[in-house]
Amino acid sequence: RTNRVGEEFVGVRLAEIVGQTCCKLIHGSDRPIPGCPLQEMLDTHQPESVELHVPEGDRWLMITIDPVMDGDGNLVGVVHIIRDITERKRAEDALRRREQEIRAIAENVPALVSYVDADGRYRFVNKRYEEWFGVPRTEIVGKHYRQVLGEDTYEPQV
Repeated sequence: RTNRVGEEFVGVRLAEIVGQTCCKLIHGSDRPIPGCPLQEMLDTHQPESVELHVPEGDRWLMITIDPVMDGDGNLVGVVHIIRDITERKRAEDALRRREQEIRAIAENVPALVSYVDADGRYRFVNKRYEEWFGVPRTEIVGKHYRQVLGEDTYEPQV
């Protein structure tokens, strides 16, 4: 059983979907693919969820599998929800690439570069910043800027 969106998603009419396996419909395979959450759920009888890349069509899917149990605790069915998360994954990838570009610039610019969050705590300092203060960045990141700049009177707000 599936809904209209399911039919559109796999590109197959409902009458042709009934009796097919998700392996065949989604992946074109007669066997479960590596990382298949259905196989894990069949072993554990617990809900399973996975983000899965499908090379055919270069899509990302969020697959959620929920067991349906009868009153005696026997597995009698499965609710299989598939969401296309390709656009979200592409946006995450673009954001990650942009962050890497900005980090590379910040690390190589001949200036002190730091990022301080709204609470006044360092979240990033570049190598030049580390050299200037003579302190490893691991001792700077996470501290309040007043502590790093030598203002001993700083007391965190609670």
